Amino acid sequence: MGRKRAQSRGFTITELLVVIAIIALLLALLLPALNKARRAARQTACLSNLQSLGNALFIYANESRGSFPTIGNSASAPFMSFGLHPPAMYYDGWSMLGQIYGSKIVRDGHLFYCPSAPDDNTDPLTYDNRFLNPPDQWNWSLSSYCYRIFDDGTPAGRAFHGGTKNASGIAILTDMQLRLPDFANHRGGSNVWYGDGHAKWVAHGDGLWNEQRWWLQPVAAWEYFDGR
Repeated sequence: MGRKRAQSRGFTITELLVVIAIIALLLALLLPALNKARRAARQTACLSNLQSLGNALFIYANESRGSFPTIGNSASAPFMSFGLHPPAMYYDGWSMLGQIYGSKIVRDGHLFYCPSAPDDNTDPLTYDNRFLNPPDQWNWSLSSYCYRIFDDGTPAGRAFHGGTKNASGIAILTDMQLRLPDFANHRGGSNVWYGDGHAKWVAHGDGLWNEQRWWLQPVAAWEYFDGR
């Protein structure tokens, strides 16, 4: 007589449900860690961007008698701390941080944008949405990084100079945004670049986000970052 072949038994519905539940539990445990690792990687990439922009500022200053960029002649919005290029109908030139692009020290516009800048709000400060090159007649090119303008921000105002005393405690660049919650680049803090060339992470203090007029110089924030 021929030997009977053993029939293989498939999974039961109950066993499949148990396997699916285990996989779902593992994903629930792993996803927060993966998201945290992803945020940390973007935070590090952002810090690298600031360091590169800061190095470009030093090159610019070396070619400009030690002076960092000012607002140029774009006085239509003297406190536009995120501005790169004004509407061309007012002024056809790069201003503030944008001058390191206009002078070809920085050649990649992506460098002006934090990798964590949200892209799901009404007007995202991202390369695709706000790096307008050629310049737009009616709209600003805007960075997701904030650049410090001293004094009143007018063309006659004071620009930072390389070699300034106590430069290690003077904040010049940051990824901080003022329009919360839609424009928060990072959770609980900001990357900050200082006038001596170093950049680091600084945790936020209470009240740092109180100024909702995002186009102004965030004076309280700069003062908070100074010396941290």
